[in-house]
Amino acid sequence: MVSDVDIKPCGSYFDLDEQGYIINPASKDKIQPHWKGAVNETVAALLAHAGESVIDSIYVRGSVAKGESVDSVSDLDVLTLMRLDSIKTNTAWIPDFTIRMKKKFPFLTGIDIDFFPITEDQSGREQHVKLLQSACVYGDDRTKKVRPLKPGKELAIRSVCLFRIMEWTQEWLTHPHNKETVQRACTWIMKSFLRSGFELTMERSKKYTRDLYLCYEGFSEYYPEKRKLMKRALYLAINPTGDQREIQEMMSRVGEWLLVEILGKIGKPNTEFIIDFKE
Repeated sequence: MVSDVDIKPCGSYFDLDEQGYIINPASKDKIQPHWKGAVNETVAALLAHAGESVIDSIYVRGSVAKGESVDSVSDLDVLTLMRLDSIKTNTAWIPDFTIRMKKKFPFLTGIDIDFFPITEDQSGREQHVKLLQSACVYGDDRTKKVRPLKPGKELAIRSVCLFRIMEWTQEWLTHPHNKETVQRACTWIMKSFLRSGFELTMERSKKYTRDLYLCYEGFSEYYPEKRKLMKRALYLAINPTGDQREIQEMMSRVGEWLLVEILGKIGKPNTEFIIDFKE
């Protein structure tokens, strides 16, 4: 039996420049040596399945790109920019690839690969925010070509999708799923709660992070009455349950409250968010 992972204070806030814009903390040189093999194999797999003529550039973000990855807690977040006419790429290979990678690199908890069409002005909000915190590991580095942002509504990309996440999850939970799929969903949903909760505080705190512990800590500073519930979300993000009923309970106790608060403080939700989990 695998022991539970303890909650530990870790992570960092983004540094800000003199004008208050976030400074990209990611660098290819910061990737820890034992993670570089996983990064290189993921890049090679993307190129093998899509081809060099289709992929514009590949980026790593999150704790791995900041050199702050924690074994058996961190996953590998990858952003792939595709040439506009080739965005409909095959992703069916990713679940099996992830399973093989987790066996080869046991410290890896998962691989999250996002695909976006490359545009000249980088106008897509989610793509824009993610590039501002990424390190280029293949192709033309576009991270310095995007407009800088300050902590606030423009950086809120998870909370504006929470309505769609909740709607999709409610329907998904009406069907039985295998334990591993439920655990993957649990991790992703709890991370969404944590990051959505922190995004509620950014305009007031003038801080930005994606790190889960700091999201919990920052949220709790402004919403102390919800601290205990958000700590449970943090626990379930790193120790996911296979019990669909527990996820449903967190949806009711945390997710529904977040939706009301987001509508009041951030505004209109994005209902076009696409979600998919493979059995």
